[in-house]
Amino acid sequence: MTLSELSEAAQVPVSTIKYYIREGLFPAAKKIRKTKALYTAKHFNRIKLIKKIQSKGSMTLTQIKEITDLVDKEEGEDRSEVLVGAKEFKTEIIKSATALFQQKGYDIVSISDVTNHLNIGRSTFYKHFNNKKDLFIECIQHMVENEAEQLGLSFAKPEEESADIVYKQAELLYQLNPMWSSMINMLRTASTNNPDEFKDKLDTIIHRKIDIYENSINEGIKAGLLRRINARMLAIIVLAVIEYHPAYMEELHGEGIDTEQIYEDVKDIFLNGVLEKPAELKSGL
Repeated sequence: MTLSELSEAAQVPVSTIKYYIREGLFPAAKKIRKTKALYTAKHFNRIKLIKKIQSKGSMTLTQIKEITDLVDKEEGEDRSEVLVGAKEFKTEIIKSATALFQQKGYDIVSISDVTNHLNIGRSTFYKHFNNKKDLFIECIQHMVENEAEQLGLSFAKPEEESADIVYKQAELLYQLNPMWSSMINMLRTASTNNPDEFKDKLDTIIHRKIDIYENSINEGIKAGLLRRINARMLAIIVLAVIEYHPAYMEELHGEGIDTEQIYEDVKDIFLNGVLEKPAELKSGL
């Protein structure tokens, strides 16, 4: 939960919680973004503990901190699911693990890295995932389904110009590409090294990705945004372009790569074609 949600749940002002944090009375929070952290049942219970100690007498913050330090040392299982919900908490584990996989790579990341990153117990991890492999696959599947949801929202405003909607979809795909490329390349490597464990998973995810793009293209055709074309073929081409072109561009241009210009060039070529004047293809050519 966010800091404001924790404040509301514990009936304590945000300023008081920030004071507890500054004084070192709180366990470390999980940073989701630079300006946002995830708070769990452990933080909620810590507030209740501090309030209970304060109600029993006039203890100084130093004395209270000695108690909370002992609790932190002895405390085992994390019960953050109690407040945020099992499904939501599993999603937070997936998001946190995805960041770790991208930072360190699949082979380097351990289950301990994941549990320490979110400050949870191993039993909490195994409640949701059988092993690291299952977690890794779910991280990629979550990414793919999230992309499907975002693409589906592109057609939610039919009053927009056709080109604007298509441009927005193209931009969305480009923005999501770095994370996808990183994760799918790790999966490909794992599939090469351990085909019995990962090959079927790789094929399933790739086909799901193509299905999503094909569905999106067909929606564009139905909405009159795109001309009638082979939607599956275009879906495969889009996936290939998105997945491979950034790596080649970086290899060609090095650190001086202008990603914004590359995006504009690809968008222009892909959406406007290569012919100076549109022409009908003649049979036999």
